[in-house]
Amino acid sequence: ILSNEFSYTMSNSKIGGKTYTFKAAPELVSRLEEMGVDIVSIANNHAYDYGEQGFVDTMNTLRDAKIPYVGGGINLEAAKKNIVYFIVNGMKVGYIAATQVERDLPILTQPATENSAGVIRCFEPELVCEMIAEAEKNCDFVVVYPHWGTELVKEAQADQQALAYAFIDAGADAIIGGHPHCLQGVEYYKDVPIFYSLSNFSFSSKTVDSCILNLEITIDGIQNARYIPCRESSGMTYQCDKGAGDYQQIIQTLNTYSINAKVDEDGVVTKVQP
Repeated sequence: ILSNEFSYTMSNSKIGGKTYTFKAAPELVSRLEEMGVDIVSIANNHAYDYGEQGFVDTMNTLRDAKIPYVGGGINLEAAKKNIVYFIVNGMKVGYIAATQVERDLPILTQPATENSAGVIRCFEPELVCEMIAEAEKNCDFVVVYPHWGTELVKEAQADQQALAYAFIDAGADAIIGGHPHCLQGVEYYKDVPIFYSLSNFSFSSKTVDSCILNLEITIDGIQNARYIPCRESSGMTYQCDKGAGDYQQIIQTLNTYSINAKVDEDGVVTKVQP
């Protein structure tokens, strides 16, 4: 799963009030399959860069390419029902996505309403908590993928933490976040891990530390959580070699900003007992 942080559209009608607007030609959706992507989130602050038409174009493009998406819909009812399930080795895993940003007015990325297409918002947790409760009734493991936090801030913030706690209280089994464009750490709440931000995977030509997160799960929950350190640089993303300087820097960053967890030299995450 990754965040599809742009519109697939041929429209040139970008929304006003934004410094950066992102889109791609619909035929480039084939890149997702080439990358091995199984599902994307459209709950982010660039999915609506080309307005409702661009957002609908994005959903149609993903549907036609048979790429499941979460985090929005053609209206609120459809967006709420848009919980995607995968059955893998006898386990049913549910995915939910939502966006907390923008947090201040004006809200440029429009939420889904009764009569208009848009994203699932989680500035307040209640809607997503309802979706989590519904997913929990229908699957063995619930992943929530929030778009949250503040750009370039490595410390997990109180509003992220409050949302994560609410989602876990509602039944989430793992929280995996994004948006800050940098790595944030890990926290455990009620033995459920919160991976606050994985940074960028493929987003710009800057040099940015990143990670892929690999979770091994069984019917009894997460058996192993492991970061795979990566670095995005000059428009390319590569996996860091274990023991190399960039690899060590990423492990150190994760440990510096984790709250009650540690990451070992293999990238494996464990809870630190108080």
